[in-house]
Amino acid sequence: MTTQPIHSLPLLRCFIATGLLASLAGCNVLTPAATPLSTTTAPVAAPAPVPPTPPPIEPIDVAILRAANDLFSKAAQGLGADAMRKRPLVIDPLVDGVSGAQSSGTRSMERRIVALAKSKYTQFEVLPFYSSSIAQSPLVLIGTFTGVNKERQPIGPRDAFRI
Repeated sequence: MTTQPIHSLPLLRCFIATGLLASLAGCNVLTPAATPLSTTTAPVAAPAPVPPTPPPIEPIDVAILRAANDLFSKAAQGLGADAMRKRPLVIDPLVDGVSGAQSSGTRSMERRIVALAKSKYTQFEVLPFYSSSIAQSPLVLIGTFTGVNKERQPIGPRDAFRI
């Protein structure tokens, strides 16, 4: 009995032929015979919206009062029909945004915010941050005070603060 060497050439030809047929079959996409070519161009995507300009750098006292006034006035508007009812409000101790710790700066900022709320936004009853106050389901103000550089990032030399 003689053995014949097995050549893989016919098998290779089969694979090549199958690949060619598959790629040619992909060219024959079923489309309606009389589909006219479109002469219009594809719509151009609108440019990405420009991000809003960050608020200007202000002296810290001015910035704190501006931010707090903005927050309290929007919160007061959101109360709607409940605006006449005094709402309990607690301030979660404000912290440094990078370290997570309280500092003399964050405590000072909190005192200014409490004084503003008590004098101008009397629809809020500012309560100390105690468990008994939390049990009243108050509104909770949280915030950070973060030193940032000129690119408004909390790295490198700090030129301003983000509230």
